[in-house]
Amino acid sequence: MKKVILIIAAALFSFNVALSQMQGIRIGPKAGINFANLSYDESYDFLETKMKISHHFGIVAEFPILERFSIQPELLYADQGEKYEINVEGELVTMRTRLNYLNLPVMAKYYFVKGFSLEAGPQVGIVLYSKSVDDDGDKTDIEDINPFDFGLTAGLGYQFDVGLFVQGRYYRGLLNVNDSVNKDDFKYVNDIFQFSVGFKF
Repeated sequence: MKKVILIIAAALFSFNVALSQMQGIRIGPKAGINFANLSYDESYDFLETKMKISHHFGIVAEFPILERFSIQPELLYADQGEKYEINVEGELVTMRTRLNYLNLPVMAKYYFVKGFSLEAGPQVGIVLYSKSVDDDGDKTDIEDINPFDFGLTAGLGYQFDVGLFVQGRYYRGLLNVNDSVNKDDFKYVNDIFQFSVGFKF
């Protein structure tokens, strides 16, 4: 089975390379770091959360439209959520909220200087995994999480001639992550800084 998967992956990779060469489309992998948090309504200032350092990875495809303008859809697996502390019997325990998403950002890119681009666009996401993890690694399911996410993302990128690229972005969710019965009174959204490196063939 592993050999079959490797053969299929190699065939798809070869096809993507051939397609990019024929049509000017560039395709490749990317991965990087998330500085993730959940941003709460101002009325919940008693909640003290911290950024959680996590990861993302996936594939990108850049479609040139004009000389300086292109569209770049991406398919990314991302570990999001937050880190916070709670008092358990007089002892502070660090907890991590793990919300793993399959995200589809669609970026409009404008190359204002050779190599440098401004990027902005919408992003939709689907929750694949939602758990709370304590210091000991014990996991608890988180219920009443909105299965969908939608927001806006923007940032800067640099494309090297050899195919290597780097990106820095900020993402702000627009949909309430809370999907419980009190969702109208208790709102919080995804709030993420993202740094990535990748390669386009």
